[in-house]
Amino acid sequence: MLSLNRVEKDVLCKINSLDTKNVLLIGDNTIDTNIKTCLGNEDEILSRLNKNIKYIYLPGSLTSTFLNKVKGLVVDLIVNDGTKVFVNKEDYDSFKGREVIYTY
Repeated sequence: MLSLNRVEKDVLCKINSLDTKNVLLIGDNTIDTNIKTCLGNEDEILSRLNKNIKYIYLPGSLTSTFLNKVKGLVVDLIVNDGTKVFVNKEDYDSFKGREVIYTY
């Protein structure tokens, strides 16, 4: 079973202030990507990252494909719904300890 930590209040406020259902890149500023899901959009999302991005907010599913693409990056993932984390145990275990997956 996966155990997810809760997102920090200041980051949650940034997400809620936009009232969006798009993938968000959160750092010094919050960027609305206008992308609804990471499914099939992994490379496009990652191409928009810069050194100031600390979090990627995913309103939909988190898959092993996306998780494996962000391994090694200094970014945390925020998922809207913990029941939409579709990651096998091996991928999750190899990711955990580097970056943290938050939920709210």
